Amino acid sequence: MNIIRATDPYGPSINKDAYLHERDPTINDVLKYLKHPYLRLYSNRIDAIRNRNPFNNRSRIKTDLNINLGDTRKKLWYGTDNNQKLIDAQKRLAFSKSKLPDDLNEKIGNEFTQKAGKKFRKKLGTKTYKTKKKGGLNKKKDVKKIDSWENLWVNPHVPGKQDCCPCVFHYMGLIDDNEYAELYDKYSETGMLPQDIETFFKSKYPHFNFKLERADLTKIGKKRVSKFIIDLFKTIKKGHVAVGGIIREDNTKHCIVFSKTNDNKIAIHDSQMEMLYNDGHEVTEFFSQNRVRQIYYLSSNYEKNKTNKLDKLILDSNNSPLNFYTPELYSSDYYTPTKSKTKSKSKSKTKSN
Repeated sequence: MNIIRATDPYGPSINKDAYLHERDPTINDVLKYLKHPYLRLYSNRIDAIRNRNPFNNRSRIKTDLNINLGDTRKKLWYGTDNNQKLIDAQKRLAFSKSKLPDDLNEKIGNEFTQKAGKKFRKKLGTKTYKTKKKGGLNKKKDVKKIDSWENLWVNPHVPGKQDCCPCVFHYMGLIDDNEYAELYDKYSETGMLPQDIETFFKSKYPHFNFKLERADLTKIGKKRVSKFIIDLFKTIKKGHVAVGGIIREDNTKHCIVFSKTNDNKIAIHDSQMEMLYNDGHEVTEFFSQNRVRQIYYLSSNYEKNKTNKLDKLILDSNNSPLNFYTPELYSSDYYTPTKSKTKSKSKSKTKSN
């Protein structure tokens, strides 16, 4: 076990200690152990006091920073990220002035357990559209279950970089560390645009079409916002997650995880910030704090599907399709709907009879 000591810049004899089993822990490992949402680590006392130039959370203390694990005092200095504290305080103030319907939490509680899959209409501008093909790529994962090795997740986020979408994909288990690094190198300065996300998933699952659907909440009307959000979460299977996102009033965009937990509750996981909003009230608070103007979600559909009903991709915890199978005689990446296989069998039995 390594004892990593971080020094207080205002009292150099005071330390915060992290007890870690890793041979070469990262900065993020230390911060997760210390469990302070605004804590950052710095290379010197002045930077810690002024909250500037924090260490990269992905940096390994011994390998990358050249710091001897035997004694890290006055080599790792801790400080509070006051800028982030201010941002969160402003979000709480915005929440107190929110125009989001107060009854969203009650509606979710009353309606969310009802049978999902009903068609609904959304009003965009002066036109009204029927959302016949609605729903996204679903991945099996319970965001509330943290006591399983499957859910032990190390946030790869690099402070100051626009890597929210890669963080979401990484949290969902859709990409590994190497794929995150590739996306980070390509998009960390600009962020991923909708077409970038669609192209990325098409490259991973070539027999499916992907589209980042968007809904403008300001054009739906205040009374219908809560119903729209409820219907959106109904497209997610219990114990599964989906790729989603928001656009705020200031036009900034942010990738997040939409989820329905194993106990049938809605949830949002802000993977970049490593924050979980795990019930109707907290989800309402998230939308209000961020002053959400538009919502988007990743929709998937089997490329050979000719019906009006969406044939979306559903993945298990190992990223294997749950509702599609792979014929052994064909290429390993060619997926066919399971229900088509069942129908074909039943037809053949009928003919034989």
